[in-house]
Amino acid sequence: MKFNDRLKKMRTDRSLSHEDLAELLGMRRQSYAYLESKVEDKKAETILKLASFYNVSTDYLLGVSDFPKPFSNDEQKFLDEIINDDLKEWFTNELNNLSIKDLQKLRGLWELMNK
Repeated sequence: MKFNDRLKKMRTDRSLSHEDLAELLGMRRQSYAYLESKVEDKKAETILKLASFYNVSTDYLLGVSDFPKPFSNDEQKFLDEIINDDLKEWFTNELNNLSIKDLQKLRGLWELMNK
């Protein structure tokens, strides 16, 4: 399913009109309707191609995440369970400084611990 189709499905699943969602987002109805048009697919496709080329997540490319690689469900669950903000910040900084080889080793250790 393409970007615009997903947006439309999510909006209609919540029984929202273009007007409703545009108001919630603080934008004009026409601007939101444009996001659901097929014209916008090219931008989403370009973002996906760039993420694939650089081998990073779209969240990283768009600045939503500081982690270049997407986390597995188990890894994300672990991160979500860390309560202390200082610990989260330390963990984030440490992960960002690791090489791919070290990240692979860490993942292997994580998988061993969860068996």
